[in-house]
Amino acid sequence: MASPEEPITTGQQSPVDITSLADTIPSRPAGDLDDDQLLTKSRDSTQWELTIRDVGWIAPRMLRLTAAAAGLDTMDYQAGHDFTVLVARISGRSIRRRYTIAGCSDGAVYLDVYVHGDGIGSAWAQARRPGDSVSAIGPRGSFVLRSPGDWHVFVGDETSIPGINAMLAAADRPSEVVVEVGDPKEWEALTRHISETTRWTWVPRGSSRRAVLTLPASGDGHAYVSGEAGLVSAWRAELERLGMDPSSITHKAYWGIGRANATHGEPLS
Repeated sequence: MASPEEPITTGQQSPVDITSLADTIPSRPAGDLDDDQLLTKSRDSTQWELTIRDVGWIAPRMLRLTAAAAGLDTMDYQAGHDFTVLVARISGRSIRRRYTIAGCSDGAVYLDVYVHGDGIGSAWAQARRPGDSVSAIGPRGSFVLRSPGDWHVFVGDETSIPGINAMLAAADRPSEVVVEVGDPKEWEALTRHISETTRWTWVPRGSSRRAVLTLPASGDGHAYVSGEAGLVSAWRAELERLGMDPSSITHKAYWGIGRANATHGEPLS
């Protein structure tokens, strides 16, 4: 799977105190889940006590946490699986965020965190230091690379990049990637090592989606759409307009504009 990129330096602001953010995190309608309930829900998951080995910026707003634990070198996971990470236990509430496993090697996993705004996940990630302990449950999730077709399409935003890269590393078919971002120049370095069979297009946010994406004229493919809820809906509609059957589109909303994710890390509709 993916190996670490060379860290870059950035002028990040000091992280926000996560205690002050706890009251802004909603509960899921059916109530919060404790560790045992999460493990039961994700039957193939394990609870891990990770130790942060390294922290480094791989893009101006993408922070890579390298976390180690005994047994990770033999962990069985699929490209796209994630870890549910405990970021805070405050006032009797366990607040978690989900991060895709960007790669795994030498007994460690790479968790790439898109740092934006004053969200509790961004604040938590920026406060991590080598030697910190992190509780996580995984690998888990259903947004994973499926049986190979003739080609793949990956569409998303900044939050999708870790999962897209993990799936690309495991894919052996031609791939089309389209990612909507605020400033493409911030992210171009992350495409240095892509395969010659992959075409990656950075789309400035707010641009028209028409004519950005083209599908191969032959063969059967599968599309993976993730990121902000409105973006996911719009790109699903565009893929269907281009002729893709809905059954060939796997989708996942990671977050929604104007809505804080719930304590378990999922957006609330």
